[in-house]
Amino acid sequence: MHNGILADLDDVLDFYDGFGRRGNRNQNLTRDQLDPLLRTLDDVDDNEQALIEFLNALNDDSFDRTIPAQVPSGLNPGGHI
Repeated sequence: MHNGILADLDDVLDFYDGFGRRGNRNQNLTRDQLDPLLRTLDDVDDNEQALIEFLNALNDDSFDRTIPAQVPSGLNPGGHI
């Protein structure tokens, strides 16, 4: 997840599997505040391996991660990639 609490895609899918059945996992939100698509998500494990393979196919290890000295917008580039 965004904060790194889940180690891999298997853990992410386990987190979301059955979300609609088990209800909300955030005590600060009501079920009605969740995205309707999330509320209907169920049985992720039926296609778990295919989904993980698809998501891994989106990775590009050859992506240039260097931070340029300048960008066309003139904004200061930075960050940790």
